[in-house]
Amino acid sequence: MRTIKEIRQSVVQISDDFKVGDYVFACKWSDAEPTDRWAVDIIKEVSLNIGNGMAGIFFESSGIIPYKYAVKITAKEGNKILRYWLNRYK
Repeated sequence: MRTIKEIRQSVVQISDDFKVGDYVFACKWSDAEPTDRWAVDIIKEVSLNIGNGMAGIFFESSGIIPYKYAVKITAKEGNKILRYWLNRYK
C-alpha cells in the first residue's frame, strides 16, 4: 500500500482516464498540499471542459465545485487517508 505522501505525489490532471464510479483522492491544485481543498470519494461526474482548457471531476458531496487533479486509490488507501486526518484534528 502506498504512503499518503506517495498518493499525494501521484495526482495527475483530470483526463478521460477517470470514469464515473472511480474511487479517488482528488485536489484542486497539482501540488496536493494537505491544507488545500481535497476529497476522498467516488466520482459522480467527469467534465473534460470546465473552462480554461481544464477538465474536472465532481462528487455528490462537492456539488458544483470541480477538482482538477486526482489519483485512483484503493479502499484501504482511502481509509488510511481519512483516519490520518481525523486523528490529526482530534
